[in-house]
Amino acid sequence: MTLQDIAPEFPETRPEGIPERVYAALRNYLEHKQPTGQFLNAVLCNNLHEAMAWADAESLASLQVIVSFIYWNVPSLAWGSPERVKLWLTNSSSWGPISNT
Repeated sequence: MTLQDIAPEFPETRPEGIPERVYAALRNYLEHKQPTGQFLNAVLCNNLHEAMAWADAESLASLQVIVSFIYWNVPSLAWGSPERVKLWLTNSSSWGPISNT
């Protein structure tokens, strides 16, 4: 399964305002189920306090754009709570039967 199969809205090129390393980490998270760094993990888990604590200056300045990007381009099964992130990372198939809880 390709990234376009998993997340058809995910752009092939990095959108303006998204730091390169954040874009690359999101691609790897979705396509290869690679864990992200602490900042992006906190964003994916919907933990604003932790995201702000782990953010570097560039990521902090881009936080609103990053959150909006995830909302519109990342499948809802892959973000929104620590449980969803864990399920996404541990489910053996790329899309597979992932619980929506």
